[in-house]
Amino acid sequence: MKNNLSFILLLFLAFNSTAQKQNVFISGAFMQTKMPSVNLLYYDLVKEDFEYIVKTKVSAKGTFEMRFELSEPVYCKFYEDFFYITPGDTIHLIVTDDSLSSKRYKLQVTGSNASHYEFSDFLKLNSAIDIDKELKNYNSNWSEFQKTCEKKYNMDLALLNEYSLKHRATEQFRSFYKDELCSQYLMSILLPFYIDKSANYLTAETYLKSIRVDTLFNADGLFRHQTYLQFCRDYLQFIVRAKVKSPGINNEYSLLYQFVNENYSGIIREYFLAFLFNNLVKLKNDETGKVVEKIFANANQFSDERLKTYVLRKYVLHSNVNQNLPDSILSIGLSDIKGNKTELKKVIESLKGKYILIDNWASWCGPCLQEISKSHDFIKAGGLKRDSIEVLYLSQDESILNWKKTVSKNKSTMINSYLYISFPNAFSQYFNISSIPRYILLNKEGKLISLDAPRVSEYADLIKLIKLQ
Repeated sequence: MKNNLSFILLLFLAFNSTAQKQNVFISGAFMQTKMPSVNLLYYDLVKEDFEYIVKTKVSAKGTFEMRFELSEPVYCKFYEDFFYITPGDTIHLIVTDDSLSSKRYKLQVTGSNASHYEFSDFLKLNSAIDIDKELKNYNSNWSEFQKTCEKKYNMDLALLNEYSLKHRATEQFRSFYKDELCSQYLMSILLPFYIDKSANYLTAETYLKSIRVDTLFNADGLFRHQTYLQFCRDYLQFIVRAKVKSPGINNEYSLLYQFVNENYSGIIREYFLAFLFNNLVKLKNDETGKVVEKIFANANQFSDERLKTYVLRKYVLHSNVNQNLPDSILSIGLSDIKGNKTELKKVIESLKGKYILIDNWASWCGPCLQEISKSHDFIKAGGLKRDSIEVLYLSQDESILNWKKTVSKNKSTMINSYLYISFPNAFSQYFNISSIPRYILLNKEGKLISLDAPRVSEYADLIKLIKLQ
């Protein structure tokens, strides 16, 4: 089994639900390779990032338990397996090493609705068409590629019906996966536009009109599917954008905003605007600034509270770029490795005169530890000192012992290392840190430069960002 520091269970949730919540209980055991923790997260469909639901430790014997509530079914991922979880499920997972498998492990599922958890693997083993391979052989004939995708869709639907009958899967499960396969099909037919820059989007647009894609945009139930949201993003990026883009036009984003506003309604309009906002708020020019202001004003009328909150909150955050951090953040309590208490404000003041790259990390985060190792190489080479950059390590660890072990092991690198005194910490909440590592850059006066800065291993991009100031 791969040497991952944790197994991750990812949930792709729907937008809103009024159904009554029911308990879900998932227990499990690692039979050979034991992971320190199992993290339960859901995928935020707008932010394109993960949010924690619960984190649970794996015992010394390799066992774990997770209890949570659901109001409706969710699509989730356990390492390399995809699950369909129903409210009320009680499931037990047995994880064994398997060197012959591409996943390097084997998963055994027992409990209520256990067959729901095994269909993804069944589909992967029995589906006759691999879209990734078809894409590698793409010959600029979109219509031919679309027919191949349609053939796969119909074959997979047949496999779903066969599996549902054999394992007596619920109608709710079959209906959910039918929508998922439809979403995968829609997403796949737009994949060639990522590799074929000279593609004529008219053929794809004509086909999508012929299957009445506009009716799908009004089917709010599809929004629980990440693959459907990917299709929506690609549709906006390739099809809609092609409609408004023409030679000599310098207000493309204004026209795109206008087109979305005039041609779509309901959640799809709000999602398109939120996605457009997410991309434009990072850019700094007069045109994008005007569109950002329009979407911000529009967001107050959004019917979907989650989308509304996301746009309004992100607007406030980006409005604070080139400003000092608010007092509520500067007063956050920190502790150094010797147990000395201080505040973030005092730490930043001690580093003034240098650019401060805040590294949000944890000892249980594999990618974080890899970046810390790479930082050591840059520090040894003298690059950070030469460019007046200090890395400030703020740990998300709740285990003081694990934090101290990691800092002690990397003491030549992690000179400025602190642990939050209280959890959940206000810093992570303010900057909406839902996954790590995450980097925030301050200038020599301690003012905010970037909410999502390049990491040390992306040193050229980091220096480029600093030189733009």
